[in-house]
Amino acid sequence: MSDVTKRKKSRGGQGATRKQSPTSPEGIARLQRDLKCVQLRKSGMHWHAIANELHYSSPGHAHQRFMAVLAAYPREDIDTCRDILNDRYEAMIHVLWPKVLCGNLSAIDRATRLCEAQAKLLGANRTERPERPELSASAADLDAALRALEGELRARAGGEPIPDE
Repeated sequence: MSDVTKRKKSRGGQGATRKQSPTSPEGIARLQRDLKCVQLRKSGMHWHAIANELHYSSPGHAHQRFMAVLAAYPREDIDTCRDILNDRYEAMIHVLWPKVLCGNLSAIDRATRLCEAQAKLLGANRTERPERPELSASAADLDAALRALEGELRARAGGEPIPDE
């Protein structure tokens, strides 16, 4: 039997196994654990602590399950969660700010980390620039604009050659 035939061979089921089914006891327990992960993260707990408390295999796995829950939630709930987290960052920064202004290095470090986390939450740290239609001209458009400017310069020069710069 070829590899292709082996892969196409049915395993006797129609979709998810009982263990993978979202309505199985295991699936429900997994969902409850993932929802608890969201609650813990919302309360400010770090990924490592969440992974330890909920017995995820790693902090990365806890983050992965958190993101899976957020992806399954309606957009309004995600925006609400983001607003709550942003408000918490603002409150923490507000408390630290007088110490930052006094030069307390520990407060400066903590405020920097909070600002970085807030920027990540709000998407302000993304490297890609938003599309600006007025700046997204094609090469042909740019060539045409350049020719128009050259023509305008010639007209202003009264037929004299345009000086090289």
